[in-house]
Amino acid sequence: MTSRGGVANQEQLTQFQDVTTQAVVAAGVDPSAAPFIAGKAGYTIYVRKIIANITTSVAQTLTFRDDASTPVVCGVVMASIGVGSWDIADYGEEGFALTEGKDLDLVASAAGYAGTLWVSAYLRLTGVVTPAQL
Repeated sequence: MTSRGGVANQEQLTQFQDVTTQAVVAAGVDPSAAPFIAGKAGYTIYVRKIIANITTSVAQTLTFRDDASTPVVCGVVMASIGVGSWDIADYGEEGFALTEGKDLDLVASAAGYAGTLWVSAYLRLTGVVTPAQL
């Protein structure tokens, strides 16, 4: 029997891995340098929800997308959105699938925004992997 939010068996443990992440963005710092959530070969990141708590609003955008050659966009913090807490995207429990094996990146049009960004997501086994990759 599965408890709410728990993992009941090995199949669930290896197919669904919670990768919910929170990051603080400092004003004047470009947050695009590293992946927001790192992908894994054979797995797909499913984004459930994106929330932005903005403390400094500026005339730039923040785009959540994967790092595929043709990026899949899953959320955008619009320019001059204003100070406050904003639901940027809500894809429900199933989530929004990015490209298999790719990272979730945060791309800023320029540095300037400040606040906390929160992404609820999970990794799901979608490809062929070796036992070492589980």
